[in-house]
Amino acid sequence: MCPVCKCSLLQSASGFSCINGHQYDRAKYNYVNLLLANQKKSKEPGDSKAMINARHTFLQSGAYEILADRLRTLVKSYLNDLSQTSGASASLLTCHSFNLLDAACGEGYYSAYIKEKLEREYPLTISGVDISKFAITKAAKTYKLNSYAVASTYNLTLETHSQDIVLQVFGPSDAKEIARILKPGGLWLEVMPGESHLEELKAFVYEKSLKHEPRTDEIQGFSNAQIHDLAFDVSLPNTDLRHALLTMTPFLYRISDENKQQLLQRLNKVHAHFTLCLRHSQTQAC
Repeated sequence: MCPVCKCSLLQSASGFSCINGHQYDRAKYNYVNLLLANQKKSKEPGDSKAMINARHTFLQSGAYEILADRLRTLVKSYLNDLSQTSGASASLLTCHSFNLLDAACGEGYYSAYIKEKLEREYPLTISGVDISKFAITKAAKTYKLNSYAVASTYNLTLETHSQDIVLQVFGPSDAKEIARILKPGGLWLEVMPGESHLEELKAFVYEKSLKHEPRTDEIQGFSNAQIHDLAFDVSLPNTDLRHALLTMTPFLYRISDENKQQLLQRLNKVHAHFTLCLRHSQTQAC
């Protein structure tokens, strides 16, 4: 929907427009920019081009495929439960496409992985939004069958009660906006860093690093959170992969040059630790 007046956007050959005349053209790689100037805190908000390219390199190596596959399992379980609750036949559900929003999608890896693995059982229509133009450009170039927009996760440009699932991996959001766009009973699947996430990398950055405390408290409009803990070691067999991991994180801007060189030479593996938080929307349809 239009980020200015909240009316529905109609698609045309060149882009999107609303009945009030607000026009949004398609960019070169078929995404649309719906981020308003007053929603920007800098000229190029969000992750930089270097961070996005590094994350793409790291994720395409399969380093976090265990996480991606756990997300696939949880989404499949939700869709299985949905089919049992609705009483619809499996053949009918496979004809129905479910809507999944990848909020703060980055370069789009996780939602694209889920779609690829589930498409024979549960067709998914994937939309991704991110405040970073570089992230959306990379996602749109890589996953051409999905839809992407540069937009704020605090002002989601999707219709109310339009999404079956919201996936959010290491990104910020507004719970009220998530509740608004989810269908009643819809799934909000959030991934946050666990207490010991990348502790070996952080040891090169800080003398003493603080433990991350994931947000798992009760949120109005949602069921109590179901918490899943996921931890595994990631091998870093070469300098390129170590450099990609460092560059895709904010730690790149906090590490000294000396420690960076030590990290690139010596960091052979890291411990990945994630907290997965599942909530279901309790919002009633209008």
